[in-house]
Amino acid sequence: MTLMGDAILKICHPLRLNNSVIANTDHYLHAPIQARYAWEPDKYIGIPAWSYPEEEFYKKAHEFYEIKHKELKITLIEHLEEAKNDTTLVPE
Repeated sequence: MTLMGDAILKICHPLRLNNSVIANTDHYLHAPIQARYAWEPDKYIGIPAWSYPEEEFYKKAHEFYEIKHKELKITLIEHLEEAKNDTTLVPE
């Protein structure tokens, strides 16, 4: 989760990240990482990203599309591969 967060910060330059570890009605642990940006409306700053109204949160314009986001995905994967092989990140 930390490595992905670092990659998102480096590549996407958000204002901050919301990280959480959730074990709710799903039968597995999941950890959403949500980038938050300065351009977001003030009324949504400081509250969870899922507090947006559904019609905004689920807009087609916000969906991941392999073709549209291919370069971003490749860049994130490359950064994660580099971090995975960086021995300075491993505690002694």
